[in-house]
Amino acid sequence: MSCEFAHLDAVYVLGSLSPAARAEYERHLPGCEECSRAVRELAGLPGLLSKVPLEVVEPPGEHEPVPETLLPAVVSEAGAPSGGDAARSLPSSQRPPQSSPLP
Repeated sequence: MSCEFAHLDAVYVLGSLSPAARAEYERHLPGCEECSRAVRELAGLPGLLSKVPLEVVEPPGEHEPVPETLLPAVVSEAGAPSGGDAARSLPSSQRPPQSSPLP
């Protein structure tokens, strides 16, 4: 069985969901054993990550420049009429509304 919220377990545990998405996920959790189990398994992750020295995560002076094409590509994807592939990975309640084609 696969749940439409299954990919949000780590995002939830790490506190990276928007307030609305977090509330929706928390309403979903009591009724979904798959997601509840995943959250229990990942619950210790923030504590473990806090023990990793910053130098290991981000060595000083080793930043790769962001490609100049990144922002235009993100803007293009976000503005795509279908919502783009990224929108399809969201639960249906978080997907942007589909625009109808002009006559």
